[in-house]
Amino acid sequence: MLYEKLFRRRTRILSFFNKDILNNSIYIYGKPGGGKTFIVNLFYKFIQKSKFKKSVLRVHFQEFMAKVHEETYLKRKRKSKNPLEDVASDISNKYILIVFDELEILDIADAMIVSKLFNKLLDKRVLFIITSNYYPEELYKNGLQRSQFLPFIDLIKERMILLELDNNKDLRFSEIVKSSKKFLFPLNNLTKKNFNNLFLNSKKNNVPHKKNIHSLGRSILFEKTIADSVLVDFDFICSFKFSPNDYIKVTESFKIFFIDNIPVLGRNKLNEIRRFVILIDILYEKKSKIYIRSEKKLLEMFDVKKSLIPFQRTVSRISEMTSKQWGNN
Repeated sequence: MLYEKLFRRRTRILSFFNKDILNNSIYIYGKPGGGKTFIVNLFYKFIQKSKFKKSVLRVHFQEFMAKVHEETYLKRKRKSKNPLEDVASDISNKYILIVFDELEILDIADAMIVSKLFNKLLDKRVLFIITSNYYPEELYKNGLQRSQFLPFIDLIKERMILLELDNNKDLRFSEIVKSSKKFLFPLNNLTKKNFNNLFLNSKKNNVPHKKNIHSLGRSILFEKTIADSVLVDFDFICSFKFSPNDYIKVTESFKIFFIDNIPVLGRNKLNEIRRFVILIDILYEKKSKIYIRSEKKLLEMFDVKKSLIPFQRTVSRISEMTSKQWGNN
């Protein structure tokens, strides 16, 4: 079974959380596929059975920050003197614990407010369970105006328990068959035909049609959809048109994503790569199903030498999401 060794250690893991989460937030870091998500999901199921006066929230970090920005904007429109303080108060009144899986700072807007926001939330006794591929010092490395982000690193180191999950083996790869029928390559007429057939057969007795999705006051047209399945080109879904908010909105309408025509992902496509990383993270968090047609096989998809960790995570997650085990399908 996938993650069998971690599962056998579940009692010790849960006892650690049970003891330390009462008074401390926890930041778990380690390499992609090391079992961080498994541990957090296991703990979350455990903690859901506990009775608190406030709720426990399990949410994607990008989705959480998008909501913070939206609420801050609304507070500002209502002439709030300290909109971020008001947002923090609203959150603390509702939640006792917030769980983030794979925290990563990609947006300068997030980097500018995250330190103030988390300080306020911690002061209001909101607790966090956070996982990340990064040791705190590596977060938002080489990001714009990083000096304004550094207090957040200090906050993590000073106000949270740091727990390293030192596992050199990617557990998502360990028992997953690499020759998945959900990951097709290279880009040729045969894989195109097979990919289209997979899409057409994803839902019986349906024909493709167009569908508009409304996000942030605008409409995004998807040309090929069948029920809750959608077929999109990489250049479209990873274009400048899409933000993390848009991806989250799209997952409300579609549960199965066919992502076609993925080229070699090199330095000439850094902006598209960043969106692709975010897209896969959101689809993973939402338990969406994916089918992919790529120019290269999975382990050769990225041709970028720097900042390897985010891409390693993406490759690891795609491996799991295109396996037979994902969604029992």
